[in-house]
Amino acid sequence: MTNQASPAQGVFVGVDTHRDRHHAAVLDRTGRELADRSFPATPAGYWQLADWVEAFGPVEVAAVEGTSSYGAALTRFLLERGWRVVETSPGDKSDRRRRGKTDTADAFTAARAALSGRATAVPKDSTGVVQAIRLLRDTRRLVVRQQTQIMNQIRTFLVTSPAEFREQFRQPTALRLAQALASSRPATTDPVSAALGSVLALHAARWLDCRNQARQLQQQLQALLEQAAPTLLAIPAIGPDTAAALLVAAGQNTRRIPTEAALAHLFGIAPVPVSSGNSSRFRCDRGGNRDGNAAIHRIALGRLRRDPRTVDYIARTMARGKTKRDAIRLLKRHLVREIHPVLQALTQ
Repeated sequence: MTNQASPAQGVFVGVDTHRDRHHAAVLDRTGRELADRSFPATPAGYWQLADWVEAFGPVEVAAVEGTSSYGAALTRFLLERGWRVVETSPGDKSDRRRRGKTDTADAFTAARAALSGRATAVPKDSTGVVQAIRLLRDTRRLVVRQQTQIMNQIRTFLVTSPAEFREQFRQPTALRLAQALASSRPATTDPVSAALGSVLALHAARWLDCRNQARQLQQQLQALLEQAAPTLLAIPAIGPDTAAALLVAAGQNTRRIPTEAALAHLFGIAPVPVSSGNSSRFRCDRGGNRDGNAAIHRIALGRLRRDPRTVDYIARTMARGKTKRDAIRLLKRHLVREIHPVLQALTQ
């Protein structure tokens, strides 16, 4: 397809992103398919894609799939070039089952989403301090998960070990158990006991290494948050992990979330009606960013344990006939209202 648009006519672009190549498609303002082409997912390929598209006319909107994954580098390049870039989903699954799946079809679907206005989500900015927080947080979570898996393996091996061996390492805490195993040198001629002692010492040393790495990452994360988001940490029941989750979920460029209602939708706190018959009630949206949703839930539970005003609010709400679940939903919506201006001020 090589139809040319009028030089003054704007075009709409869709990009289906992959690890090694990106497929771009171009539509004119009437929805006419002008062309599609594949480009390498490299800096040189980004230049080729942009020059090729701009030959059809000025770009109105570019809809890119995977702006936080395979399309992240391309999105940064296009934004720096001055394009208006929006994020789009892979499309309707039922439609894809009917027509099949190709890179060309996915790219044109993205372009149509840009033309129709269905794709409006502004991509996250992955160049600021929030990106650094995300890297530290994700790495720490990985290290802690590995630490948990290693200790589970140690305890599993101890359960099936000989009784005298198991009694030798009966320790009250995971740290003391790991320290005892790492420093042990069992003297035995039994091949099973010798192998068990060697393996457990190895696992214990790895567990201690993971613990030290997690503490170092936590210290770096704490220092970065105290520098970048002191007002967020000052909010009751928000610690470093929760603050990091909120910042990563919201993103660096909070112009994407202009209102508290938009933030509620992003975090899955927006009220959804579930009325039927004589009942009239709401529940929280089950979509949205689940890390952000979990962070709001942790704040709500922390307030319920330590904040007398929150306890009084829940009691007053339940006295009006609301269930405790509904009262907590209302509390979460209030928390979003409290957090939104703080995030706006931090990440503009």
